[in-house]
Amino acid sequence: IVKTLLLSALVPNVPALRALTASRLAALNQGSIAAMIPGQDRALVAKTLRELSGEFGEIRVSGTGDPSVEIALIGVDTGEILQKVINVDDDAARRRLIRALLWEEFGVTDRNEFITTCPVIWRGTERVAELLFGNVRDPELAESQFEPEVPSAVRVVIDYPFDEGNYGPADDRNRVHALRDRLNRPLTLVWLPSFLSADRLTDLGDLVRISHILERRDRLDELTPYLTADDRQHARAQLESRKAALSGKLREALQRAYGLLSPDDTDLGARAEDHIMAMDSGLDIRPPAGLRLGEALSRVCNQLLDHAYPKHPDFDPQGRRQVVRKSELSAVLAAVERAAQDKVGRLEVPATDLPVLRRIANPLEIATVGEVLVLREDWKLLIERRAAGTGPTAELKVANIRRWIADEQPGLPGLVSDLLVACFAVQADRAWFRAGQPVLPSPDIGRITPDMLLRRQELPSEEEFALAGDRAVSVFGLGRPPVRSARAVQALAAGLRLQAGSLLPAAESLAAELARHAGTLGLNDDSPRLVTARTTADLLNRLTGLADSTALVRALAASHLPREGA
Repeated sequence: IVKTLLLSALVPNVPALRALTASRLAALNQGSIAAMIPGQDRALVAKTLRELSGEFGEIRVSGTGDPSVEIALIGVDTGEILQKVINVDDDAARRRLIRALLWEEFGVTDRNEFITTCPVIWRGTERVAELLFGNVRDPELAESQFEPEVPSAVRVVIDYPFDEGNYGPADDRNRVHALRDRLNRPLTLVWLPSFLSADRLTDLGDLVRISHILERRDRLDELTPYLTADDRQHARAQLESRKAALSGKLREALQRAYGLLSPDDTDLGARAEDHIMAMDSGLDIRPPAGLRLGEALSRVCNQLLDHAYPKHPDFDPQGRRQVVRKSELSAVLAAVERAAQDKVGRLEVPATDLPVLRRIANPLEIATVGEVLVLREDWKLLIERRAAGTGPTAELKVANIRRWIADEQPGLPGLVSDLLVACFAVQADRAWFRAGQPVLPSPDIGRITPDMLLRRQELPSEEEFALAGDRAVSVFGLGRPPVRSARAVQALAAGLRLQAGSLLPAAESLAAELARHAGTLGLNDDSPRLVTARTTADLLNRLTGLADSTALVRALAASHLPREGA
């Protein structure tokens, strides 16, 4: 193969030696390429070419499957250049380079932070994986590093594929076993690789030095003042070609080291017995064979979450990697609010809304959604039962409700938990309060805070509510509340309070001016104009002075208004 490449460089005008590929090289050397299986000679040549390009920058390979190859014959000794920077090749530099390659394979940005986070989609929710690259057997990697910083996150500790001295993968495995006995870390995984072979570690050292040289544009100029500009350009191209080849070779070796490809003695040295070890000894996870590292990371995190939260609802049963959005949760809450106004909790919804409602309300057991939506009371009854066991239930803290939800359904994201709290407030007909003041309008999903209270509120009678609603429309120009509920009473009272406060100064001024000019206008105490002005001012004064929403609505209903509201 090498002789054929040399000939192609020496006599480039010969048609048979132009545009060489792995299959053409195999054909030109028919009979001398020994393959175990007929037809595999092309793959064998392709593998040989990649190995050669990793060692000699003059050989440049591009493409996959049937890669093309060319050789550049130049008189620059890049080995001498690499020897000048041998001091940069140490364990720390090798670890940094391995980490950079792994992070690229995982599809995350390496910001040189101790912990790197990346999103993981699980059952239609977005989770966080915290990646830590460290030496598992080393006691300097403290036990606290095997615990996620964020309680709902997954911590993945990834070990080095090499170590100093006589340590091997078995030492890392032994420490994980020791930690399992002492720690309870159900959301932590440790990924233990086999060690790289001596040849791959040599390649790793070469890649460290090449990357250092190419890191700055002027570094090669500083190292080769004796070269001409053309020779320096040839050297740079040769180093870049070899860097690409070595990177590809090491990426494949890392796939083998971390258990995703079958082991090969060429790439691996000491072998790891267990590649992925969950800190929960009851869980056994195997590396998913044949996947890239990024896909494998998502798969193993999903398996860990499946084990930790087996009852968690699945919002993505089709596996389309669709994350539940806040707007979709808000749409479910709006449907629950409308359904709660029906005596049997039934709501006919547009066909276009059904997929979202089915995807969220059904698995979360908020409602049963077929062709129509029918409310369920599972969560309402559970929360009321838990509340009854803690004392008086006139008002409930949101923090407590969230804790009861988490006890029943661990692992729910905050926004989904907010949806359940808000649905409970609707179905239990409770009003929102914070710091003693009503929260109006009701807080949106994502804006519910633990210090809020859900308070059971005494309601006006149906007759009082209906009369107050009529007067709210005819006197104050407000909208008519659809149904008698704590939320409706609060909203009606808030609108009345706002209108009364804004109208009161003018109403009082009108009554005072009419009384002052009564003689000129021919008015007495029974004149309709003066009676209306005084009645209006008295009503507004009464409404603005009432802080309780129910009392305010009742006051409007009980007020004596001698004329029509309009």
